[in-house]
Amino acid sequence: TTAITPDTETGNILLQDGDQTLTFKVDYIATGKATSGNVNAVTNFHINYY
Repeated sequence: TTAITPDTETGNILLQDGDQTLTFKVDYIATGKATSGNVNAVTNFHINYY
């Protein structure tokens, strides 16, 4: 899976890892649930941690 380190930027996250991805992880943290199905994502984005 893609490791996320605080205070850094990540890029080119490919949402096809066995744990079903950053998108599902964030959704799970935010709502307590994650939907099944395909993940469609735009690559070359970054996430800032403050």
